[in-house]
Amino acid sequence: MHINSGIPNKAFHNVAMAIGGNAWEKAGGIWYSALRDPRVKATSRFLTFAKATGRAANRLYCDGSDEAKKVAAGWKAVGIEI
Repeated sequence: MHINSGIPNKAFHNVAMAIGGNAWEKAGGIWYSALRDPRVKATSRFLTFAKATGRAANRLYCDGSDEAKKVAAGWKAVGIEI
């Protein structure tokens, strides 16, 4: 299902599966925080949003945390380097 539902959705799926647990806890918190980032606009491109998820993971779980690494890997798997 996630493979064909959009690049950010697939990246979220990758991250949620890598982190484990309930998707709405860590991965969901990261995505929600990124959506609230004032740099993310309706016209933003994937890279802008991907970077916002990276910043959110670093802010919520510390720079270089396992969660932040998994966010970067989740985006890399869909062809976006953050």
